[in-house]
Amino acid sequence: MLLLQDAHSLTAAGCGKKGEGNVKKRIIAGVLCAVFCITSLWGLSPVTPQLQASTKENKVAEGVPWNDTPMPALDSVRDSSVAQETKFTHKEWTGESGYVDAYGDTVNAADVYRINVQDATSSSTHSVPYHSVDKAVEGAVNYKKEASDYVQYLTGEKEADWDLVVLQNQTKAQAEQYKDFYKKGYVVQGEDKWKEDLVLPASWTSYGFDKPIYANVQMPWQSAYDRSVKVPKAPVNYNPVGLYRKTFDVKDTMLRTNGRVYLSFQGVESCYYVYVNGKEVGYSEDSFSPHSFDVTDYLTEDGKDNLLAVEVHKFCDGTWMEGQDMIYDGGIFRDVYLYSTPLIHIEDYHVVTDLDEDYKDADLKVDVAVSNSSTADLSDYAVDIQLYNPDGSVFMNGYTIDIPEVKRAAEDGAKTTVAASGSHAVYGPKLWSAEQPNLYTMVLTLYHKSTGAYIESLSQQLGFREIEFVSSEVNSNGQRKTQDSEFQPMKINGKPILLKGTNRHDTDPVYGKYVPEATVRQDIETMKRFNLNAVRTSHYSNDEYLYYLCDKYGLYVMAETNVESHALMNKGDSQKHFKKMVMDRTVTAFNRLKDRTSVVMWSTGNENYYNSSKNYADGMFYDLIQYFKEKDPTRPVHCESSGNQNGVDMDSNMYPTVGTVEGKAKANMPYVLCEYDHAMGNAVGNIKEYWDAIRSSDNMLGGFIWDWVDQSRLADLPQSKYDYYSEEFAHKTLYPEEAEGKYYAYGGDWKDQPNDGSFCVNGLVSPDRDVQPELYEVKYIYQNFWFTAGDIDLARGNVHVYNESSFDNMDQYNLVWKLSEDDTKLATGTECIGVKPREEADISLPYIDKLPEERKAGAEYYLTLELQLKSDTLYAKAGHVVAHEQFLLPETLEQAAWQPAAGNVEIQDEDGGIAVNGSDFSFTIDKESGMMRDYTYHGTLLMSEGPVPNFYRAPLNNDGSHDKKWKSAANNPSLKDYEIEEEGDGRKTIRTTLSFPEQPGLYTALDYTIEANGAVTVKMTSDATGTSLGNYLRIGTNMRLPGSYENITWYGDGPVESMSDRNNFAVVSRYQSTVSEMFYPYLDTQDTGTLPGTKWFTVTDPDQNEALVVAGREDVETSALHFTVQDLTNARHPYQLTPEDDTILSVNLASQGTGNKSCGPDILAEYIIPNNQEYSYEYTLLPYDVTAAQNLTELTRGYRNVKVYEGNPTVKAFEKEVKEIVVYSSSQLETLLDLQARYEGDPSYQGEGTVLTAEEKSFVSEEVVLLLQHKIKEAQDMADNPAAILWKDLSKNKLDSSMTKDSKYTLGYDEAENVSYLRGYFDLDSDQAKEVFDQQFKEGRAFTLEAYLNMNGSYDEMNMIFGKGDHTMGFRGTGSSLYFFIHNGTDWETCEAAGLYLEGWHHVAAMYSPEENGTIMIALDGSVIQKATDVGTPSDSGYLFGIGHDAQTDRTGDNSYAAVRVYNRVLSEEELQGQRDYDLGYRSQPAVSSSDEATELWYEFACKPALVHFSKSKVSLEPGGSSKSISVNVAPRNYRNAALSVTSQNESIVSAKVNGSEIELIPAAVGETAVKAETDGGLYSLCRVTVKEKPADNQPGNTPGADKTDQNNPPVSTVPQIYKITGLRAVKHKTTSIALKWNGVSGAVYEVKRYDTGKKKWVSLKKGLRTSSFTDKKCKAGTHYKYMIVSTNPAGTSASLNTATKPVKPVLRTLKRSGRTFRLKWKKCKADSIEIFMKTGKGKYKKIAVKKGSSISYKTKKLKKNNKYTFRIRAVMKGEGGKKIYSSYSKVKKR
Repeated sequence: MLLLQDAHSLTAAGCGKKGEGNVKKRIIAGVLCAVFCITSLWGLSPVTPQLQASTKENKVAEGVPWNDTPMPALDSVRDSSVAQETKFTHKEWTGESGYVDAYGDTVNAADVYRINVQDATSSSTHSVPYHSVDKAVEGAVNYKKEASDYVQYLTGEKEADWDLVVLQNQTKAQAEQYKDFYKKGYVVQGEDKWKEDLVLPASWTSYGFDKPIYANVQMPWQSAYDRSVKVPKAPVNYNPVGLYRKTFDVKDTMLRTNGRVYLSFQGVESCYYVYVNGKEVGYSEDSFSPHSFDVTDYLTEDGKDNLLAVEVHKFCDGTWMEGQDMIYDGGIFRDVYLYSTPLIHIEDYHVVTDLDEDYKDADLKVDVAVSNSSTADLSDYAVDIQLYNPDGSVFMNGYTIDIPEVKRAAEDGAKTTVAASGSHAVYGPKLWSAEQPNLYTMVLTLYHKSTGAYIESLSQQLGFREIEFVSSEVNSNGQRKTQDSEFQPMKINGKPILLKGTNRHDTDPVYGKYVPEATVRQDIETMKRFNLNAVRTSHYSNDEYLYYLCDKYGLYVMAETNVESHALMNKGDSQKHFKKMVMDRTVTAFNRLKDRTSVVMWSTGNENYYNSSKNYADGMFYDLIQYFKEKDPTRPVHCESSGNQNGVDMDSNMYPTVGTVEGKAKANMPYVLCEYDHAMGNAVGNIKEYWDAIRSSDNMLGGFIWDWVDQSRLADLPQSKYDYYSEEFAHKTLYPEEAEGKYYAYGGDWKDQPNDGSFCVNGLVSPDRDVQPELYEVKYIYQNFWFTAGDIDLARGNVHVYNESSFDNMDQYNLVWKLSEDDTKLATGTECIGVKPREEADISLPYIDKLPEERKAGAEYYLTLELQLKSDTLYAKAGHVVAHEQFLLPETLEQAAWQPAAGNVEIQDEDGGIAVNGSDFSFTIDKESGMMRDYTYHGTLLMSEGPVPNFYRAPLNNDGSHDKKWKSAANNPSLKDYEIEEEGDGRKTIRTTLSFPEQPGLYTALDYTIEANGAVTVKMTSDATGTSLGNYLRIGTNMRLPGSYENITWYGDGPVESMSDRNNFAVVSRYQSTVSEMFYPYLDTQDTGTLPGTKWFTVTDPDQNEALVVAGREDVETSALHFTVQDLTNARHPYQLTPEDDTILSVNLASQGTGNKSCGPDILAEYIIPNNQEYSYEYTLLPYDVTAAQNLTELTRGYRNVKVYEGNPTVKAFEKEVKEIVVYSSSQLETLLDLQARYEGDPSYQGEGTVLTAEEKSFVSEEVVLLLQHKIKEAQDMADNPAAILWKDLSKNKLDSSMTKDSKYTLGYDEAENVSYLRGYFDLDSDQAKEVFDQQFKEGRAFTLEAYLNMNGSYDEMNMIFGKGDHTMGFRGTGSSLYFFIHNGTDWETCEAAGLYLEGWHHVAAMYSPEENGTIMIALDGSVIQKATDVGTPSDSGYLFGIGHDAQTDRTGDNSYAAVRVYNRVLSEEELQGQRDYDLGYRSQPAVSSSDEATELWYEFACKPALVHFSKSKVSLEPGGSSKSISVNVAPRNYRNAALSVTSQNESIVSAKVNGSEIELIPAAVGETAVKAETDGGLYSLCRVTVKEKPADNQPGNTPGADKTDQNNPPVSTVPQIYKITGLRAVKHKTTSIALKWNGVSGAVYEVKRYDTGKKKWVSLKKGLRTSSFTDKKCKAGTHYKYMIVSTNPAGTSASLNTATKPVKPVLRTLKRSGRTFRLKWKKCKADSIEIFMKTGKGKYKKIAVKKGSSISYKTKKLKKNNKYTFRIRAVMKGEGGKKIYSSYSKVKKR
């Protein structure tokens, strides 16, 4: 079952010892004996496991089965290898083939990777013997091997007597002055470059020898010395050799007279020869694995004055398998120690904790191997196994395994080994996981049963845990035969395992590959503090201390074997030289780590190949996978190179796109991102999107970021360079003193050639373990507790929480809430709320009562939640935040009013500049550059220059594909023109236009609006569409402040810098820092210090009373540094910078995100700034007195916009629900009655909707109440009279269609587009219809098929729009294409328009003309966009004509139709445009009418009126004054026959004159009344009219424009409507942007407006636009927006467009079955509705329910027994024209 080597691994072991002659034969014989014995014991006829008697107690006896009797006196065999004086040829490392070794055998060096090395066992790799149980416990608990009398370290501070010299190559190392270095008589000479009294471990580069070399995908051979090194050879000219010497005395307790002494090397780079007292001992390769040598018979007789000499080579043939994207150093970099064992001792063991089905109790299964190195046969021994609690008390005892007789050792000294197994029940152990790392100390004690003599103890920390997974099986070709459907989610202790991980190299800036324990501990504690729970040991075994800490602190480990041959990628013929070597490394890794609790999965290596063939490279890599699977069925196996084949138990990718991850989430096979989000420099972009995909499915295991720490070595600063790390403000954690006078170097800095530059700088922490800003985003995304809430929830004090933990209940933490008004805390509280693992709950928090009764205008109210540790842990103190969230409460009711300042502003237009002066301030606009100069306040210079336009940032490592022309685009600006204006309120504006010599087409304008108090509002507008420049990196401005302005305070997102695609962690608050601290020293210098989401920002001088504060009209992006963009761009290291005396203040609109382009996908589309439009933004510079302690939030309030909430969110949501229901079936009556119950506050209501309070009920408009009553009556009427709804065909054919219970369509209403529709499909199956369309589609007759429709985001290529049989014609469409075809009797002829964006409502047409031997055409929104000629004549298939259906193939469509028409001729583009404008409501009559002879079918799917409303709900008039006009509208707009009456309820006060939809209100006398608009269906709306005298001037209430507008009906633009802008549509909906297009007119200049519900007015998004398209990028997912286009030249306006953004993909969390019903639960998301789909067995999905967007669960009706059901959901937003905007489908759940 386990141990040592089986026949598979023996081949590697034997060949590994090749070159030992007689000694070799002796050792191999011994191993064969041991392996044969173990195989027979555990394989063919194993010893019966020894089981305990039945009991429920873990502690079954007091005392121990041994006593103080001395161990038996035994004689040791002698190691005959000592007699073999020559064991080395010194060709072992070379890779040379066919040389004769020291024993006369012909060998290949690639097969020689160890000589005289002990086989890999627990004892030989890591587990040391102890002389007592107490010390064994102490050693395991405290990682203190030296507690054993049988251990002696030769490294460490107390062993500072190593001598070392490093030579360029072996030839120089064998020169006369060095050739005898290993002999005792050799004298170290300083002149020979020896260094004495050194402390190890440490890479030799840390002592000034040699140089580090960084290589990633290439080999580190230095080109100046060794070119074209052929596989498998190693370089010979530059291959440094280190010669080590150390003398030592063996301590007296080492059992030398009754045992054996071994020398263990834990890590040496890369190969080494060992000498003791001048004798050759052994040789080993494999830098990262421990190896031991038996040195008993090489030591002096008395153990005194021994000489250890080691010859280390930096490279060897094995280095081909260590191409691991790392720095190559060389030397002994891990500990060296002696350990001794009794002549009979525990050689190896393997432990498995097998949990029962309830995860309560366990079987502790132990396999143990005992070796005998004595001259006697030994029997009557046993191994006792005990478990100890953390406090040292016994947890379990009474577990003993008897050991069979162990034969004497061989004559040549080879020990013999036997094995035994046991199983013992353990009751109620605390289980281990990353969340709850409960550990026991396991002690194995060997003793003699008859005498009770104690022999030795071995120990380790042990956690009880079990990994559950489906083991992938393969066929004879090595291909996976386990079907995807057979896989289950991977679990630990029965709960999901989700790896929130990082890759980690063993690297240290001071000591090279040696990482001190304090540094490793810093790594682990930082990981835990920042919510990481997993480590991939990339790409080799780490130092043992790391695994100890992972066990102790709780981190899951993917244990990776030291196998990477990147330079030989996919070169199987080259790689197979190393087949035996890599198997040996795999065997060593397994036997070293097999008992580590934290190791939860194996990885066979990294980046060797991409090939699923079992036989690739002679099967060497396939064999590694199978080795782990055969040896350890308790852990899954990972191999990214094999993908999901060859027996791996999880699929894997590195650096996939988010789309790839989403695709993997649709499978069942577990999937892990072994490397992702390349953290190079200022990086970690869009990790949220990765984790949205990961969290969408249970098969997703998570991922490991690349990587943890920047790889670097400290190097001496060049003379007179910036010594950043000597500064007090420097970002530094470990090694602060060592870093002074040095810098952190990377590839090329050491003159290493070739090298891979800074590609080694990919850490989440810097080399000194200082936390980089991106780690804050990782912490947030990796948190286990998620808080969500919509506006309705927040208004009621409710928050939804999901506990993503697998084991921690939320009540283990304190939930601390804080209520803030802007940056001022109003209240706080602490709650302890239980939410079980993997469950969710709605919780109530008592913050509502703490809100002020009067909400301050312009104030924002925030609820911040922090989940904090209750008490200290190993890694953090009590109060540490493990999860957080912040909500903007829907409490801001109005914007703050700007107040004009008293005083005057003087502007003098002079020759040299434009001088601006106020009573306390002054500045100048330079007429050459157009820049502000010398802004002073109270005589103090606050800004010397700026704002200067800037479109560049110092490139990030991920900015490789940016347009570098932006770097100089804004250089040398000049003032093109300017004008000075007075605003009429005391303010004056200077409008400037700039020009740039390098980019003449770059339009930039800066407007300065100056107030008497010195405030300057800067508005920058930029348009680069007239250039060839690519996407922007940044849009902003820079200013220069005096350098003494150092202290920073800002209000906005924090607490650290971030990027647009890495800002989810940010919390709005007030923060402080300094300009110097805002610079983060990324090793490869790049942009830093950027703060998106800033509301205000100030920099102060501690010695000055005056300062400027910057306030963004909308949130801006800010930074303040002592470096310019050019400084940061030109430098490659921080030391190459020279801090400016000035402070450079940047205020930006936006910057491009960071993405992952340095190694992976580029920036996601939503985080780029495309050069396809004009951009503008504004901010205000306000001077203030610092010592006056002004509240800067109050000072800036009138200059900042905030999100304003109108009305009660519960009421708004309720009204929306009522409006959107279209009554077409009596089955809707239940839903409508539920709405009525919620409105009435019915306490018996048990549904999931929100019940209105009495106060909320009073806010519901009477129109909506009436509408609800009307719809209830409609549904009741349908129940009473179940007649079919009749659709009238308005054409001459009168092909009326009825809706029956079997119809495949439903009716709906799109409120945003104000249109009703039919969604689904049906055939026209009447005899008359068949006759009409059989005639129409034959004999080459022309036709036009037309529809105004929404394809609902379908990407089904077979989505039918119209069909007449596959052998006649069909018209199909998707979200990106339209496809029209005919069959001409011989073949299909097609016409396709691809690359479209067809979200929302569109007018589409397909046309056939017999001209040009048959022509087919596709039209979109009134324009022909594709055609094909010479297609022939459509054949007649005889099938029915279908809307959304093809009767021949039964293909269907999922389209929403507002209108469908068929004509017997081809319509012209002018006619198509007329029909489109008619459908859009721009024309009252169509271009081709329903009565036209050409019209064969005319359906308008208009339901009865849903609502009637006025454009204003209240109007004020003056008696005898001017009349006012308001409009009245009926919804839906495609209901064209509503009889509407408008009357005044008191014409003596006001009369109403109707002119179409315009109502003129004519005042008559003072009073109040109402004007009523009523439909023939009884629905009405009221406009309340007040006629009153105009108040005198300056009296209260005399406020211009005081009329209030209805919150749901924004005022109509007052732009003169000389022409109507048509075709406004949303052509692309994303989660954070909406792309608009409209029909342009030559010469027109456009302005895009969006209705701001907070301000209750239209606000401008973009002015001066000369193209008919625009993308609004400042949107939020799942949100409704309304747009309008205004133009000049000519003047005009469009109809408003109601649309929405795409909702995020919902997360389907649980599916629980109860009898024949199922309950689904999902994570709450922002959407209008949630659609639930189900399929039975392998059938098709069917939509079974639609729930409101705020819902989180659904319960099915009773379903049939014994069926398998699969469920999925998607979120829906309603966009323009009733179009549904869909999210992606969630991951499925099955039962």
